[in-house]
Amino acid sequence: MANEERKLFVETSLPSTTSRVPPILQSTEEHMKLREELRQLHYFTHRVPKPFADEKIECEQDGLDSTTSSFYQPGWMDSEYDSTTGSPTKESKKNPQWIDINLVKAWIYGCTTRHGAHCHPIHQGKITPCWLIDTSEARIVRPSTPVRYVALSYVWGSTAAGLACQGNLKRLQKPGSLLKPGMPRTIRDVISVLRLLDERYLWVDRLCIVQDDDKDKEKHINNMASIYSNACMTLVVATGVGADYGLRGISGITPPLQSKDRDKDKPCLATEHQLTRLVDLPTSKWYSRGWTLQEIVFSRRTLYFTEAGAFWECHCHTWSEDTSERTLLWSNSKCNEKMANIFRDSYFPSWPNLHMYLQLVAAYNNRRLTFDDDILAAFAGITTSLNSTFQGGFLFGLPEIFLDIALLWRPMGPCRRRTSRKGKKEIRNKPGVAFPSWSWIGWQTKVDPRSWKCGYDYIKSTNVVSWPGSKYDRPLKAASSWKLKPTIQWYVANGLNSPTRPVISDYKRHQRSGDTPAGWSRYSLPFEGPDEAEFVYLSDMKTRFRFPLPLPSDKDTSWPSTQEGSLLFCRTVRAYLFVKPLAPSRIVTSLYDESGAWAGVIRMQVEEKGFSIPKAEEEMTELPEPHKGSRGLQKEEFIAISEGSARNAWNEAGFFEEWLFPERPRRTPFYEFFNVLCITRQDGICYRKGVGRVLRGVWLSQKLETLNVTLG
Repeated sequence: MANEERKLFVETSLPSTTSRVPPILQSTEEHMKLREELRQLHYFTHRVPKPFADEKIECEQDGLDSTTSSFYQPGWMDSEYDSTTGSPTKESKKNPQWIDINLVKAWIYGCTTRHGAHCHPIHQGKITPCWLIDTSEARIVRPSTPVRYVALSYVWGSTAAGLACQGNLKRLQKPGSLLKPGMPRTIRDVISVLRLLDERYLWVDRLCIVQDDDKDKEKHINNMASIYSNACMTLVVATGVGADYGLRGISGITPPLQSKDRDKDKPCLATEHQLTRLVDLPTSKWYSRGWTLQEIVFSRRTLYFTEAGAFWECHCHTWSEDTSERTLLWSNSKCNEKMANIFRDSYFPSWPNLHMYLQLVAAYNNRRLTFDDDILAAFAGITTSLNSTFQGGFLFGLPEIFLDIALLWRPMGPCRRRTSRKGKKEIRNKPGVAFPSWSWIGWQTKVDPRSWKCGYDYIKSTNVVSWPGSKYDRPLKAASSWKLKPTIQWYVANGLNSPTRPVISDYKRHQRSGDTPAGWSRYSLPFEGPDEAEFVYLSDMKTRFRFPLPLPSDKDTSWPSTQEGSLLFCRTVRAYLFVKPLAPSRIVTSLYDESGAWAGVIRMQVEEKGFSIPKAEEEMTELPEPHKGSRGLQKEEFIAISEGSARNAWNEAGFFEEWLFPERPRRTPFYEFFNVLCITRQDGICYRKGVGRVLRGVWLSQKLETLNVTLG
């Protein structure tokens, strides 16, 4: 009888087969486990915090409150609930002015219990920053042992209040010191919210980095990857234009949300990458800031507070306040990795992924910084992390081992030359303060994410998705026949009178030698030729390579700073060609020789002033016109930096602006050219103005002059 009653209970408790839920569970034990998890979710989502207004005001004035319980007491929502089906029979009416904190707690709980290691910090419980904010006591503390903490990502803005300096560290360690009115509003609001979420420790850059200690700042800037990837989650405040704006929509703590900001008709669609699904993030000040990219790159779980409400994003799922309890219950760890955010540390492979690095550069370089001098520091967390896979490290944002390819980066719109607040004399005499024209670091612009396609020839196939959200959103394969042949040896130095060292830009060394280095395996059949062999790196069995790549070894010391070597030296050849003047909204134009014959194309770094944004990418290119001689054209100086070729096939049209030009040679098996830089000179130093291609035959027919070049 007991068995029959239990059987009847289970059958009536299972979801209806007509509902949009997973199939009926066969295991009674597993079903009961899920029912218990649902009960916990129900507890979280139906318990409403009710702040005591008087206690909150007293806390702000005195800064002495140290307990979570003084902020709220449990309550229950007035909604009907059917415990046998696992979902509410009538949705509770959500207040458009306030964020449901208990639903936020359900997101955290659901991710923790259902997603497993996918979303957990890399070294959970093993690494902790030197300073943290103790939200229960509203002060900074030095944890003696590793603790669970939340990292904050927000807009710093212009406010200089609430900074940790050597002179005020003792005061900031006093209980309640961080809730006084002098502290930025955002910091105080976040402390209060974390109390509601039962999270005790918080990391905030302005208070957990000693701002007037250069060594401490450099250490933390280079370790941003560790700080954010080891946080239990990152809390993003994507509201306002500075730290004094605060949060919105937290009942009893902040002003309410505007009803227009919570428009339920707004679509949540993936565009460039998964973050843009979160309604209004791309239009926020937070989203446009350069510092925030690496914070999101390394965050494994992210809680967003925006003008429109709250959102959750982790490796497996994105949830909003419209997410039902049933969705939370059935959201297990079997996530679709192809749809997951490419900008995650879990996608940082154990080999040098040039494609992935360029996507990060493209996402970062169009963002804004209050000070141009921060361009390297705000990206240092990424380059520091990738030093372990890119042999030689980075030269002002360009990977040294791929330097010949990386010099071909090209803009997709207007450019603004970055300048340093330091004087010209200091720039010339001291390393690390100049922004070289040969790197994207020297220009604020949208970088073309297809610029380095010729460098992907070491990849045969991988599960990495290229440029998510675009028409090129497909598994990355080096299907292009675009090849690059190095022609010069580069040298790098800090200044004109500084010693130089050779740049080792040689990622194909194992292909030429035929070596199979340690950690690699070669797969081929007896009848296969050398070009048909596959190589596998043992730490990533999902990717197939055409040849092994040089990788840093344990014997390698740390690579030079990304600020090392603002000058590049080489011996090459130059020629003078003629350029068709650019019309507004154009950045690509044709090159001509002295007789007026078409010679190639050049993509110029056009200044923002006077530039009109084109409606389509194709409109950025000036079409060639017949010319008799050089009349009406501008004479420019060009230097060759490498040779290139591509098969004359239709599938190469997406990477070359000139592919459909009638002037381009088509009757030969290959399209052959020289990669060139258009340069200008000042005080003996050459500066890049643009990058392009010149037909091989045309270039060799010019009056070429061999010379030494100093590129700044």
